[in-house]
Amino acid sequence: MLRTTIAGDPSTVPALLLRVGLGVVLLVFGAGKVIDPDAWRMYVPMVVTSWCDSARGLDLARLLLGIGLFECVLGAQLALGFCTRRCALLFGAYLFVVVLTAGGRATVVRDVGLLGSTLALAALGGGALSVDAWLTPATPRVVPAGNSPCHDE
Repeated sequence: MLRTTIAGDPSTVPALLLRVGLGVVLLVFGAGKVIDPDAWRMYVPMVVTSWCDSARGLDLARLLLGIGLFECVLGAQLALGFCTRRCALLFGAYLFVVVLTAGGRATVVRDVGLLGSTLALAALGGGALSVDAWLTPATPRVVPAGNSPCHDE
């Protein structure tokens, strides 16, 4: 059976699995956009391509390259658990825009699922096995008087 409680925190393993899973998805999709932005043109909603056409000096390939770099940075941060809540909320906001502009594309179902996962991760945080936990000093546990687990008092 999988041990789900580490350091007294039952959310450690779920947060780790969610973080690493989302991070890998972002890294794979981001790297694809950085390596070959033209291959991703067909996934860009019409509203975005028409906006790029009307904006002077904004090439769709450059926009996709920027999105790819954004996804790679967020993916690495999520996988490591660095600024987990902020990254999850930022990725969630990005996915919300993607879902709103996607129209009737089949990929919108995937994006809604990823959006839900980012919101869950934002609520959970990075967990005990994250850079966030390593950087945050442990706070001493204060037990109210009369509720001490030691019965010496």
